[in-house]
Amino acid sequence: MKVSDEVRHDAARVHAEAIVVAAHTDICPDVAKRRAAGARRVMAERHIPGLIAGGVTVVCDPVAGDTPYLVEFPFRNTNAANKLKWAVQALEAMHREVEESPTELMIATTVEQIRTAKRDGKVAVVLSFEGAGPIEDAVDLLGTFWRLGVRCIGLTHDFRNHLADGVRTGSDGGLTELGREAVREMNRLGIVADVSHLNDAGFWDVVKHSGAPIHASHSNARSLCSHPRNLTDEQLHAIAASGGVVGVHALGALVTDRDSEPTLDEFLAHVDRLIEVMGEDHVGLGPDIMENYPVDEYRLLWDPRLPTAKLRYTYPPEFASLSQTQNLTAAFLARGYGESVVRKILGGNMLRLFETTWDQPRRAT
Repeated sequence: MKVSDEVRHDAARVHAEAIVVAAHTDICPDVAKRRAAGARRVMAERHIPGLIAGGVTVVCDPVAGDTPYLVEFPFRNTNAANKLKWAVQALEAMHREVEESPTELMIATTVEQIRTAKRDGKVAVVLSFEGAGPIEDAVDLLGTFWRLGVRCIGLTHDFRNHLADGVRTGSDGGLTELGREAVREMNRLGIVADVSHLNDAGFWDVVKHSGAPIHASHSNARSLCSHPRNLTDEQLHAIAASGGVVGVHALGALVTDRDSEPTLDEFLAHVDRLIEVMGEDHVGLGPDIMENYPVDEYRLLWDPRLPTAKLRYTYPPEFASLSQTQNLTAAFLARGYGESVVRKILGGNMLRLFETTWDQPRRAT
């Protein structure tokens, strides 16, 4: 896509003024693994420079989840023991990172803290789980993790846990009774419920049982790319009706059915489609750019015998790193989006979701 100098100038201004939220990244696992090997100030030295270059204010990052972030790959059984231990260790790692880099980094649990991070030039981390495995079969642990700063939880990460089935189980099972109880407790505490990676039945159970906005942190339009991690128009309508937000995913396998590198236009087509179906108030950025790990290590996570597991670790060349996020702002403006819409996509819609969920929890007992 050709972008004029005038548009790039406007994009630089809009981007600098906006609070930019990456609704799903993969930084905390890298931090935890490197700290376990003895490194310190991993965020400040390895990740924050790129985030600052990209104008990213907030990363919503899975500090833990169904996958064993602190052990060797490959893994297969996502009901294996020790996910609770891994989660506590990773949370400790991130809190220590903040203690070691207080001028560069903060953990955000309120929207006001995010605004403070923008004002002070810091990067804010919203601690998340990608899969609720760490709570095991004890829903009351959600309160413990809330106190430790966790503000967004995906119900599953592709496979099955105590709460629900993921997209790779091949089942039509929805939320378990424990899963329904967990959704209600997340609503009460003010934790965002993330439906990315849930199977379709689980998605509709969350719609039925959640009284708060529903979030898909990193998913695209299934009408444009058939990957089962993407969402149908009916699902997109349901998220919008709840007041929720979908973060547009940059990974090639979720952008295009072509077996080649995705283009920026194909990525932008998903933004167009989500706005067409949901409206401009329900679209954000969920890039999931895995620039922090060797590609070969990530490939070990996926069983090639499972057709839904096929992933291509490629991204649009203009958005293959979070340091390139400003390219999206220029592309949005060049595509004809007004500045107010661009600000919503960059982070405004996510801030509204956070404010609605975090700051107005449903405290009914």
